Amino acid sequence: MKGRGQASHRFASYLTGTFPATPGGVDAAGCPSAILQVVFIMRFHVTVLSFDSIHGEAAVQETRQLIGQKIQEIQQSGKLISGGSFVDARGGYFVLDVDSAIELFKLLVPIHDVAHIETHPVMSFEDLGAFFQGTL
Repeated sequence: MKGRGQASHRFASYLTGTFPATPGGVDAAGCPSAILQVVFIMRFHVTVLSFDSIHGEAAVQETRQLIGQKIQEIQQSGKLISGGSFVDARGGYFVLDVDSAIELFKLLVPIHDVAHIETHPVMSFEDLGAFFQGTL
């Protein structure tokens, strides 16, 4: 999977922090080492299903326009891993990489006005295997 960084182990957390680059926070010469900032990325599966109450040509067209514009914004955000439309329902899905719950919220607003949204944090099968092998 490609995205921000090539690391396969991108575990889910909302935590950010700074850590000394070397144990003890000093380098071999006794100088303070650089500080690394670690940001943990969260990957979400997002399901979007239009409200059943949206009927009539005008309401349907307005909803399609809103969703279409939002899909373009999400695609341009650089946060979209994959996405698509359901063939058996009025809805679709996104898999998004975000840094926080507020970032996820900002990506999805105003879809809340026309659809039910369900989100689930997800991890890759590779990470799941590493977890069970004790290497994660």
